[in-house]
Amino acid sequence: MDTEQDVPHDALIIESRKRGTWDALVSRTLPKYSGPHPVGVCDVELPIPQQTFGTFAHKNLPNAPIGITIDTVLFSLFYPCQVDRKYGHVLWFPHLAQTINGFLRMASRDSWAYRMAAYPVAAALVRGTMLPAFGDVPVKIPEDGSRWPLIIFSHGAGSSRLLYSALAGELASHGYIVAAVEHRDGTGPSSKITTPDGRSRKLDFLNWRDIYWPDHEVQPPDDTTLRHIQLQVRLAELRAVHSGLVSLSTGAADFAPIAAARPALKAPAPSFDWTRWAHCLDAVRPVMCGHSLGGSAALLAAASSSDFDFSRIVVMDPAVQRLEPWGDRGIPCPLLVLASEEFFHDPDFARTLSLARSATSATVLSIAGTTHPSFSDVFLILPNWINRLAGLRTPPEYVCDVAVACIREFARGDEVMVRRRGRASDAGRDGQGQGGKEAEPDRGFGLGAPGTVGLHL
Repeated sequence: MDTEQDVPHDALIIESRKRGTWDALVSRTLPKYSGPHPVGVCDVELPIPQQTFGTFAHKNLPNAPIGITIDTVLFSLFYPCQVDRKYGHVLWFPHLAQTINGFLRMASRDSWAYRMAAYPVAAALVRGTMLPAFGDVPVKIPEDGSRWPLIIFSHGAGSSRLLYSALAGELASHGYIVAAVEHRDGTGPSSKITTPDGRSRKLDFLNWRDIYWPDHEVQPPDDTTLRHIQLQVRLAELRAVHSGLVSLSTGAADFAPIAAARPALKAPAPSFDWTRWAHCLDAVRPVMCGHSLGGSAALLAAASSSDFDFSRIVVMDPAVQRLEPWGDRGIPCPLLVLASEEFFHDPDFARTLSLARSATSATVLSIAGTTHPSFSDVFLILPNWINRLAGLRTPPEYVCDVAVACIREFARGDEVMVRRRGRASDAGRDGQGQGGKEAEPDRGFGLGAPGTVGLHL
């Protein structure tokens, strides 16, 4: 058997997809998925028992409910599908104006002047952009009698489930079912909640400065207290998603999505044939994956072994500080960390290295020339020259392809192959992730040329 040193590193470089400077803007379609399977996508909103988290009140809304209350959970399923001409592609952002307003509120720029400036720019860049996936198509049943393994994905703060469609769709095209969760914890720009009776309400971004805690003698000086509550909300949502998908995989009758979850795009329930999923979905011990605060949620869920039983954990730039104090909790499964170059400089990189050692096994990789948003869809729609101005020196398709290759190999248990993709580096070891003594001074990062994959643990 080959050892890590036996394989030339150049042979492990990903052959990334190529795109033109203006491809996404002209075609109004995100890059096509590269796997052998066409990809379907459908939204699912499930009713769950009502739960309330936190004791805070709203400064400007004295009659608003206390804390964060959830009674449904929303997620998008990306999956290998059967294609028919009657099915069309799916809008990337079906509620663009609502999303723009949410981002402006997050940035404390919610005024008519900013809206007048933001709408034309966003419309020029995003409006009408489609996913290279088919909406509400039948799931493909493997011919060999096997089942598609499940990956659950948790998005970062300031994001949404659809902002990681490239990762989710790529994985689906290679034979996975990905459940991308829309967290209703107030960390997203805006989200629409639909109740079983068809009524809907909006949930906007929750700014910690707009709330107060009546039961606290001293008000929290930052958003840490709120983030801890929001992580508890995420854990409850992840439990509900996993429980619902287990029911779907076994053909249980209690899997009953809300029919009005996506009326504009002909929501699959009740006409959608969910019975096919009982023959092809493997929801037992899924892979849990997350970016930024979603990475924090993945780690916290993994450590809550009495509630979750994940086979493996994949985190990208996890916000580990949000988990402190971590204590003596362990991660009872293998862990893969994918870090951007920007995250490599952050104190959370050193915290991540320390926490990773509590897993049964851990692999920590970095991708040179990348920024924190590189794992999302953000840079896939922009011209490369704008991406470079934003600090991204590695093509976004390459970042996605490296991440997908590592996740696929890791999910099937081939940790040796994942580690082979990275060049062993002392940079970032033992808490030296912020350009420490081992970093290469000529490049300023210690991670190598753009696109270089580094191995740190």
